[in-house]
Amino acid sequence: MTMREAPGQRSVRRGRVQSTVGGAAPTLAAAVIAVAALLSIRAVTSPAETPSAATPGPPGAVATAAPKSPAPSTASAPTGVESTPRTVVASVGRVGSIEELGGVQAASFKGRVGLGSVSPDGRFALVKIFAAEVVNPEPVELFAAPLGGGPAIALGTARYERRGPNDAQVRLVEPVWSSDGLRVAFEAGPTGTIVSLADGTRTTFAAQPDRAIIVLSDGGFLAQGPAGPAVIGSAMQPLPAPAGLTPIVWLRDGQVLVGYTDTGDLVWTDGTASRTIASAEDPRTPIWNLVAQSAGGVIVIPELMKRGRAVVVDASGVSMTLGDDGDLCESPVLSDDVAYAAYTVCDQSTYAVTGYGIRVVRLADGAAVDLYAGAVGPRFIPGTHRLAWLALSGPVEARTFIVSAATNEVLP
Repeated sequence: MTMREAPGQRSVRRGRVQSTVGGAAPTLAAAVIAVAALLSIRAVTSPAETPSAATPGPPGAVATAAPKSPAPSTASAPTGVESTPRTVVASVGRVGSIEELGGVQAASFKGRVGLGSVSPDGRFALVKIFAAEVVNPEPVELFAAPLGGGPAIALGTARYERRGPNDAQVRLVEPVWSSDGLRVAFEAGPTGTIVSLADGTRTTFAAQPDRAIIVLSDGGFLAQGPAGPAVIGSAMQPLPAPAGLTPIVWLRDGQVLVGYTDTGDLVWTDGTASRTIASAEDPRTPIWNLVAQSAGGVIVIPELMKRGRAVVVDASGVSMTLGDDGDLCESPVLSDDVAYAAYTVCDQSTYAVTGYGIRVVRLADGAAVDLYAGAVGPRFIPGTHRLAWLALSGPVEARTFIVSAATNEVLP
């Protein structure tokens, strides 16, 4: 994909992409190079946003400091893990075909490609096109691909940040949809952008790497800038963070907060009650990162990102840990009802078609189904258990990915 667009360009133009509408998804190959470079477990995956109808904020709304409200509690964040979250270990009971999903093929993209979240109305999926060579910071071209087929809409350029030993840790403030699916908000360094799909209207706001952009149900956003949280196009007031707690993400229109303490304890709070869910693996790195977000919960992982440490937290504070899965080669995503997780599985010893697929796991008991072959990057379509995903078309070296959307739910 060679098309570029300056972050400040106001017009939204159509991407020169191939559209292949209709037909069942063929059995396609996915490559080690695609999964390792584009869909690595070291990269934060895209959240699925709240699928509720809402009235959007006014075009060109300016980010303002969040209205201050009295904190429900002045107590500091709790310390000490109160109870160990139950562990969910995937148990594959059946291996099926990706064709069971009855996928409809949408646009195809070429290059280093990643799939982002699906819009709340299920009409579009965000597509991320990475730079040909890895740089720091790394520009990421964003597109909205219609899942029913048709040309993709170029949205602008977001940015990856790399840090840690050998720049191994990769961070992206993930692009998110407004609750009505009409706008996309993303970060590109110190400046964030909200772009309208309808007319290209753009709004800028103060952004900060590693700080998620939160969707509010009235069409606005909650952004975490250097000066703290700020609301954009909304009158909602986020819950203030207790003393000593670094926010990761807000849920329930900003009234529930998940964050971490200076010593690495993972904490859920609604301002009245607080719960310590987990502790850091290494107190020298007491940072937790957002992996995935849905309407009902989030998945977070510690900075060291060791296997078996992905923690699922729902909006009510119920938590579980996703157990070590040796087949996992991409961060998991979460359904809106927090009933299922999905992720790419791969045999990293092979470069063949048969080595890559999607695993769907029922979080109640770990029952799982694998769907092969050549499908990577699953994303739940909001409000459903259906999936969108990327499939590689043609030779591995061609790096041509087809955005596909399921017409069927295939569950364990």
